[in-house]
Amino acid sequence: EYGLSEEELEAFVLQKIIEHYGEDYAEKTPEANLTDTVPDYITVYCYRNSAQYNYCVANNINFILIEEHTHFDLDSDGMCDVCGEIFVVDSGECGAAGDNVTWVLYSNGDLIISGTGAMADNISAFSKYDVKKVVIENGVTTIGSWAFSRCDRITDTTIPNSVISIADGAFSSCDSLTSIVIPNSVASIGNAAFFSCDNLADIAIPDGVTSIGEVSFAGCKNLTEIKFSSSITSVGKDAFEGCANLKDVYFNGSKKQWNSITIVGGNNSLTDATIHFNTCRHTEDGYEAITKEENINEPTYIKDGSYDEVTICENCGAELSRETKEIPNLSLLGTIIEDLEDTFKGVYDALAGWVTKFFKNIIKQWQNN
Repeated sequence: EYGLSEEELEAFVLQKIIEHYGEDYAEKTPEANLTDTVPDYITVYCYRNSAQYNYCVANNINFILIEEHTHFDLDSDGMCDVCGEIFVVDSGECGAAGDNVTWVLYSNGDLIISGTGAMADNISAFSKYDVKKVVIENGVTTIGSWAFSRCDRITDTTIPNSVISIADGAFSSCDSLTSIVIPNSVASIGNAAFFSCDNLADIAIPDGVTSIGEVSFAGCKNLTEIKFSSSITSVGKDAFEGCANLKDVYFNGSKKQWNSITIVGGNNSLTDATIHFNTCRHTEDGYEAITKEENINEPTYIKDGSYDEVTICENCGAELSRETKEIPNLSLLGTIIEDLEDTFKGVYDALAGWVTKFFKNIIKQWQNN
C-alpha cells in the first residue's frame, strides 16, 4: 500500500508497534505482553513463534507472517529473540598456510574449530566475541599462539588427541577457565600458554612433554595442584611465578628423578609445594590391582609354611596391601601312613599276580592230564 521495500516495511511495522504499545513491548520479544485487544483494522506483521505470532493465533487477530529475518539476541540467552533458534554469529578461516582449518561461532557461545592441520599463529580474533566454550575437533594438529588469549568467558575446552602442541599464549588470560584436560598426544606447551588464568585450579601435564615454557602458568593465583610426568626435564623461568595457592605437586617418578629436573629461577611456588613422589590414585584412575605371591616358605613335617599375598598398582607399582597366609604343615603321621599304604599296595599287587600265575599253571597241568 505504501510502496515500501522489505527493509522499509520492517522498520515501518516496528515503528507502528512501538507507537501503539510503547518501547517496552518492542524490547520484550518473545515474552512481550499485548495488554489491549488489537482492533480489527490492525494487521500485525510477525515472525513465526514470536510473542506477536502466538498472541495473534490465540486471539484470532489478523497477521502477516514474515518468514526471513535477521537473528538477534538482545537478552544474551544464546537464542534469537525472534525465533528462539541458536544461530551462527560469525565464521572464518584460521588455518596456517596451506592448512584447511575453519571456525564457527554460535550465539550460545560455542566456538567450533574444525578441519585438518595447524591453526595459524597470532589470530587474536576471538577475544572480541562472547566465547564460552571451545570445541577443537579431531584433525586439528596445533593450537596457534595467542589463539584464545583474553577470551575471559571460556569455561570449557575440548582438545582432541590429534593436537600435538599448544603454542605460546594460547589460553592466556582466560579468567573463567577452571580446568582443562590436555591429551597425551601433546608434546609441547609454549611460553605463557596459560598465563594469568586466574581461576585455573588444577592441571595435568601429559607424558611426552619434556619442558614447561617460561611464565606458562604464571599468575594462576588459584592453582592448587599440578601433576607432572617423569618425562619432564626442565621448568622455564617464572613458569609458576605468582601461584601463591599451589600446595601439591604430584610427580610420577622418584625423588632422584625430581632432583634431576632443571628448575630455573622464579619458581618458588613450585619448589615450596609438597612434592608427592611416584604417586597415582591407583584404581580410582582406572588402573588394575595386580596380586602376586612373595616370601614363600614351603611347609615341613613339623612346621606350617607361609607366603605373602601382595597387591600392587599396575601403573606405578605401589604396594596397596600385603597379607601373610599359612600353608598347613605336612603331618608326619599322615605322611608315614600314606607311604605304608603305597608300599603295601605294591606288595599286594605283586602277591596277587604271583597267586594268579600259580593257579593258572595248576589248571593248565590238570587240563593236560
